[in-house]
Parts: sequence; C-alpha cells; structure tokens
Amino acid sequence: KSSAPASMAKAPTPTAATSPEQARAALKSAELTLAAAELRPAMLRSAWAADAARGQTNLLTAAALADAKFKLAQAEADVADGQTTTALAAYNEVLSLAPRNVTALTQSGWLSFSAGSSARDAAVIAEGLRRLRRALSLAPKNPAPHLYYAIVALSFSKGGDIARREFTTFLTLHPSRAQLAVAAPFLKQLGFRAN
Repeated sequence: KSSAPASMAKAPTPTAATSPEQARAALKSAELTLAAAELRPAMLRSAWAADAARGQTNLLTAAALADAKFKLAQAEADVADGQTTTALAAYNEVLSLAPRNVTALTQSGWLSFSAGSSARDAAVIAEGLRRLRRALSLAPKNPAPHLYYAIVALSFSKGGDIARREFTTFLTLHPSRAQLAVAAPFLKQLGFRAN
C-alpha cells in the first residue's frame, strides 16, 4: 500500500527520448512533489493548530481530517493483513493529525503493549499503557479501550481486580460480537458467565 499522494503519480518521469534539460526538469518536479508530500502532514498540523487557536475550521482542517480517516482505514487494513508494524506506523500518523482519535489511541496502545511485551521493552509497554489510558479518559463509554485495557491488566500478576472492573464496564457498554469474541477467553478465565 502506498501513502504517496495521487499527485505524485502525475509527476513527469524521464525516458530515453527526453533531453537532458527535460530530464532535469522532470527530476526537479518529482523532487518538489516528494518534498511537498513529506511536508504536507506538518503543514496540515500547523494549519489545524492555528485554526483551533482561532476557533475556526477551514479546508486544511477538513483535509487533515480526511487524511486522518484515510490513514485510520489503512491501519485497520494493515492489522487485518497481519502487518502490525505498518499498522502501528499508520496509527501514529493518525495521532500526529488527530491526537484525540480514540480508535488510533486504542489500537496503537494495544499494538505497542503487545510489541513491548514480546520484546521485553518496558518503554514500549509503558507507551502502550499510556495510550490505552488516554483512550479510556477520552471515551469512557467506548467498549474497545476497556476491552484492551482489561486484557493488558490481566497480563500483570496483580491486575486481576483492574481486569474484572474493566471487563464489567466493557460488558455494560454493549460491545460488538467481534469484541465479545475477543473477550470470551479472558472472561471465562475470570469466571464471568456467558450471556
């Protein structure tokens, strides 16, 4: 999957039939297109921050939101394909555009915690926990952060009480069938009765 903007595909490319001047112009055009693509997220964040400070929205803010939605969909597809490293990078891009995106915080928190646990990297584990806690604080009525935070809590020797509390909350929030399927073995482990 490419995250290059559609405009990059339209940049002229040198061929054997082009003159050296045309080739240099094409190369310069491609370099400028690439530079603009690399600067775009930073420009959007800047414009978004300026708009937020003024209490306004404009087309750049709408573009940033559209870009965040695209990156979120890309991350979810990457997770479905088992490409967790690529997914985590895409979730991080979403968070650079929309730092309060609960889905990106939840999923990147879970992926970071999982990766950190596998690598025994305390800093990555801590970042995963921080993101999950942030998602919980932003969306206390969303079942997903409660689900993943409960699973994480259960992985700690003294996390059983936290896991029970989070799973209890999770179940009251009417989770989806897919979320219930993920939760099922953990709920059984904690002695929750199946509904």
